[in-house]
Amino acid sequence: MSGLQVATTTEASTEDRNMALVRKYRWPPHSFSVEQRFWFHVDKMGPDDCWMWTAATKGPKSSFYGNFVINKHSWGAHRFSWCLAYGPIPKGMFVCHHCDNHLCVNPKHLFLGTNRDNMRDAKLKGRVPYGENKGTAKLTTAQVGVIHYLARTFP
Repeated sequence: MSGLQVATTTEASTEDRNMALVRKYRWPPHSFSVEQRFWFHVDKMGPDDCWMWTAATKGPKSSFYGNFVINKHSWGAHRFSWCLAYGPIPKGMFVCHHCDNHLCVNPKHLFLGTNRDNMRDAKLKGRVPYGENKGTAKLTTAQVGVIHYLARTFP
């Protein structure tokens, strides 16, 4: 019986070494299914924590989203996670994050919404730049105040 346990331990340690090499180079074996390949690139914590996408990203510098490719078609990792958990995304709908973490793919943190819902959510959470914080602003809040003061004082 102990010989069987040793053989199992040896097999397990060989498998662990192989998986360690696979993880080191961040590429799953070809024998993985699409779903296995997807979850291979996710750092799952607790069931209520953010599950972080660890592979390729795509998007502007300040808001990278996970990027997953299947048959030369690029998917947002959060969108693919939604599809795995809940099924197809209806046309015109966005997959939004409750947690505001663009790399999170935990289906519990995702919800469907329209573009309007997404923008309302961003505004309520203070993620829409306003005033001098907006990238296209030409004046500071203080400069606008001086202009208003001068307009009232010298009509």
